[in-house]
Amino acid sequence: MLFRSAQILLLHIGEVLLRQFDVEVRFLILGDGPMLADYRALAPTSTAPRRDPDAITQAVQALRAEGFDRAIVNTTVSGAAARALHAAGIGFVSLIHELPTLIREYRLEAEVADLQALAAHLVFPAAVVRDGFLGFGERPPAGEVHVRPQGLYNQRIAQAAPPRAQARETLGLPADARVVMNVGYADSRKGFDLFVRVAQAMADADPRVHFIWVGNATADIQNWLLPDLRQGPLAGRFRLTGHVSDVETYYAAADVFLITSREDPFPSVVMEAMQAGLPVIGFSGSGGCVDLYREHGSLVERHDTAAICAAIRGHLELDPARAADAAEQRRRVVREQYRFDDYCHDLVHWADPSLRKVSVVVPNYNYAYCLPERMDSIYQQSHPVFEVIVLDDRSPDDSVQVLREHAALRRRTIDLVVNEHNSGSVFRQWRKGAERARGEYLWIAEADDVAAPEFLEQLVAALDASGAAFAFCDSWQIDTDGKRIGESYKDYIKDRKSTRL
Repeated sequence: MLFRSAQILLLHIGEVLLRQFDVEVRFLILGDGPMLADYRALAPTSTAPRRDPDAITQAVQALRAEGFDRAIVNTTVSGAAARALHAAGIGFVSLIHELPTLIREYRLEAEVADLQALAAHLVFPAAVVRDGFLGFGERPPAGEVHVRPQGLYNQRIAQAAPPRAQARETLGLPADARVVMNVGYADSRKGFDLFVRVAQAMADADPRVHFIWVGNATADIQNWLLPDLRQGPLAGRFRLTGHVSDVETYYAAADVFLITSREDPFPSVVMEAMQAGLPVIGFSGSGGCVDLYREHGSLVERHDTAAICAAIRGHLELDPARAADAAEQRRRVVREQYRFDDYCHDLVHWADPSLRKVSVVVPNYNYAYCLPERMDSIYQQSHPVFEVIVLDDRSPDDSVQVLREHAALRRRTIDLVVNEHNSGSVFRQWRKGAERARGEYLWIAEADDVAAPEFLEQLVAALDASGAAFAFCDSWQIDTDGKRIGESYKDYIKDRKSTRL
């Protein structure tokens, strides 16, 4: 409601839960706003005024009547629903993004108290956010406390970014421009004034330096400050873009990311910049990303303009080979430590500890005619899956097209890997799938089989109960048309001792 970045985060959590994990989702939005249409396009969405407890209670009870018994509460603001959720018997995980100054500014102390008393889990993106939030309480919180950064949800930074030269041509930047950028809502908290101060300090020293702020701004900035920036030494070299839909183009064109926030819990734009390979310069004491600034850019004091300018020059003048190595290291850190689906699965697991992280690997060769039914039987499992990896062994039929079209039809996310050459062995594909999988459990789901909806739930429960490392079940035999031609495979394994068949 108050913080657009948190609204975007919630939308992306919903997308992963629905399209990758196949978890049924409902949104309850406390208020209104420009993103309501986005929520409604993804899943059924209800609304209630944040300051109307009766309306919130009614909306929560309606969800409980539908069978929903777990919730993710996003932001301290949404703590207004904590009492209604608790009264309805809906356990919830609470995501806290706000630092103390913002909590006090928006008078959220009552929401803080309710979340500390009623949330089953409190999740913070950084220790500094945790410590600030817990500092409001007189006693320890009732639920478990976790520090868990949210990861990078904007995959377009990696998937849709144009080449650097093309990006600069698109934006009308000189080929030799040295570009410093920031992304966010231009206001005092985000430090737009500090960004301008640095730009002014560097304007005369290097005429090639351009400063770009991607985002909208307050009315004061638009009406009073921007006209001044269009004159003098920064004329033509300072941009405030307003809302853009192709932020990846700006990242591709930039050289340095300067985040001037005075207070920012764990801004996603830092991970976006790192995914783009950019060094990130940020301020001491500004929030949860200071270690990333120190390790993958520069950590400076916000009042020391000379030091900020020196840090920018240092990154701009770095040897190209060293700069390329550092850029790849930043991308690697994001890939390995800030996977968004891992974050989402942690939230789901905290909401329901019985859910395990299951990777499904589908080895396929020439089974296009089977794939829609096979994939549907995976999507319809009563136990959500973490990821679906489909390994196509260079099928001569239209398997790849069928997979892509079916995933789009079902609005599902799959990891489709197509071999350049046929491997010659399904067992090589099994190994490849196992090496690629990130789950706690691995299900090898052959492309020409189907599974009952309760298959995964029952086998996961059996593994958990027994401590076994491997599980399988009996099967019916079917022909190419799906007609049952046999009732069991027990005859194939009758010489093996088992009490589970």
